Amino acid sequence: MPLIAGQTDFQIVPSFYKKPLINLLMRVFFINFCYRIKMFRTNQLIIIGGPSAVGKSTFINRMKKEKLSPLLNHIPVSKPKDFLSLDAVDLAGIHKSFIDRLILHYDFIYQSSPQERFPYLSNLIKNSNSTHIITLCAESALLSNRISARLERISNIYPPRIKRNEYLHKIKKIYDNQKKLLELFKRWAEYFEEYEIASHIIIDSSRNYCSTWFRDTNEAIHILADILAGQKLTKRCN
Repeated sequence: MPLIAGQTDFQIVPSFYKKPLINLLMRVFFINFCYRIKMFRTNQLIIIGGPSAVGKSTFINRMKKEKLSPLLNHIPVSKPKDFLSLDAVDLAGIHKSFIDRLILHYDFIYQSSPQERFPYLSNLIKNSNSTHIITLCAESALLSNRISARLERISNIYPPRIKRNEYLHKIKKIYDNQKKLLELFKRWAEYFEEYEIASHIIIDSSRNYCSTWFRDTNEAIHILADILAGQKLTKRCN
């Protein structure tokens, strides 16, 4: 399972990963995989990023069905239905050297690893002619409730999915602490400062896709804090 890295009081790292031999093997795999990703080029890359249960899959489905027209007017892309849509966990199965247009589903909690803050993104962005970031955020209480609902569904599954259950419990603890959750969003927003990004939009997925733009990372963090606290945004895209 991908892990959360760079955290102190809320780091999600299973004990087996701390063993030297397994750690070394994981590093070798990661380095080899990232080398292969360097050969992966895109013309247009749209990264739909956010934490677990924020609504990334639903958003991508609506986007590909062109049900988000006002929003898409602010991103210079045409015919989103023609974009290839991938989850970051599926990148290892792609053997092409070039994909013209790609929408990437990226769970920045699930994907974080000890080797790199956000695996795959650096090479993908560097090898894309145009990169757009859409960050989905929602009120922290709503996210916590969604995780609780997933835990309830899993509890009714037999045999029990123990690892998934443990992961969701750890995620819920983060969601129940708004400060910790904001820190994860802060790391995400700051990550893109070193790259050339065509556009970055923040969307409140809990309020009918209210969206907003920002001048710098500090303003972005304030906007994200407001959304987590349940504050309404002033700009809206339906």
